[in-house]
Amino acid sequence: MHQFALKTWFFQDDFAWLGLRLGVNSPHDLVLALFSPKTEGTVGTLSERLYFLISPSLFGLNVVPFKVWTFLTELANIALLIKIAGRLTGSPLAGFLAAIL
Repeated sequence: MHQFALKTWFFQDDFAWLGLRLGVNSPHDLVLALFSPKTEGTVGTLSERLYFLISPSLFGLNVVPFKVWTFLTELANIALLIKIAGRLTGSPLAGFLAAIL
């Protein structure tokens, strides 16, 4: 199933997020777009809202920059996990294993 991930464009729920910027016409609209609860009552200001407000303005609907940004974000998450687990245990090997396992 994952072998098709790099070949797909956007998924169904992504189109709602891609259209988020279309409803922003004033500073008040921006505050509502960033901080009002949306899907399932969640507020993911930086992880979803800001990302989908800025990215289509920069890249249009070209999916490659979105996928590259997501990949780099996941690499940063793994690096952070290695660093935190290594500090907590005092062992760089434990940090590495935490990221792998």
